[in-house]
This record gives sequence, structure tokens and C-alpha cells, in this order.
Amino acid sequence: MYKNKDGCMAAIKVECQPKATCNPPPPFKYACPEGISLDSPITVASYDSGATCFVEQAMPKCPPNVMCNPPPPKKVTCPKR
Repeated sequence: MYKNKDGCMAAIKVECQPKATCNPPPPFKYACPEGISLDSPITVASYDSGATCFVEQAMPKCPPNVMCNPPPPKKVTCPKR
């Protein structure tokens, strides 16, 4: 998901080989989630076929020899085409 001048857009992540034959669907409009920074693209994930979705959080940079936990998942509306 990313933000442009027209609002937020969602693109379906497709991984296929070979790349030359990969034809993912085009991005589509998506309601911008509240309380989420879209300064850079984010990944919205679902592990239950789209029943619930959340923003995948990046691991924080931790000091050496310190174990850090990522921020808790932030629930968002699942993108629907």
C-alpha cells in the first residue's frame, strides 16, 4: 500500500517466475488507514484468506546485544478489489 496525490492505493504482492511472464493486477484505490504513516510503502498482510488484515511492522533497530520486539500488529480494513 502506498499514498499518492489521489489518495491511497493497494497493490497485490505477486511473486512468480519467470518475471517476464508475471502479470499482476493493477493497483486499486484503498481507504487510507488512520494512524498509519505512509511516508514509505507499507505491507498489509492476512493469514486467514482476507477475514482480518494487519500492517506488517518492521523490526526496530536495537542496540547491540539487546533483544527487541517489533511493535504489535495494527489491524486495518482488508483491501478489496
